[in-house]
Amino acid sequence: LSVDETAPKINKDSFKITDYSGNEIKYLSGKQMKVIISIEVEDDSLNKVIANLSGLNKNEPSYKNKIANCVSKNGISVCIWSGITIKMDSPGKVDIKVNAVDTVGNNAEETVSVSVDETAPKINKDSFKLTYMNGNQIDYLSTKPITALISIEVEDDSLNKVIANLSGLNKDVPSYKNKLANCVSKN
Repeated sequence: LSVDETAPKINKDSFKITDYSGNEIKYLSGKQMKVIISIEVEDDSLNKVIANLSGLNKNEPSYKNKIANCVSKNGISVCIWSGITIKMDSPGKVDIKVNAVDTVGNNAEETVSVSVDETAPKINKDSFKLTYMNGNQIDYLSTKPITALISIEVEDDSLNKVIANLSGLNKDVPSYKNKLANCVSKN
């Protein structure tokens, strides 16, 4: 017989918010959405995991002490809160407290923060460049077809995608109307 004096270990780096398509949501917006929240907890005798999710939706009093559904394998539990409706009031940071308790009463608490971003991306129109594939700047266009690179700087901490209407460059290519850019972060 052994005495368990070890508190559960909450892996706050495993904290995830995902949509119902499985896409991870790293930044929240003011848009209401239904999500799944998960975190991993290590303990051989985990009893329950409770989170204060009230900062994600002030209109849901049941989110204050929300109990997760946990599935354990080899002492590591994946704990999930599903059907959570996020409705944010203002931008900033939201702290979520997660508390884990094992069957003998040892407990642990961690705080996880998520950011609420309602700032639109900033497009630096002065950074627009049209270059040949070798990197040389294109100053003038003619009716002769060329292959070129188009670039522009967009500033945003939570940038998801950039789509441009390039149909004015070639009306014969329908996909140029909503052309998805390949983005590279400078940070």
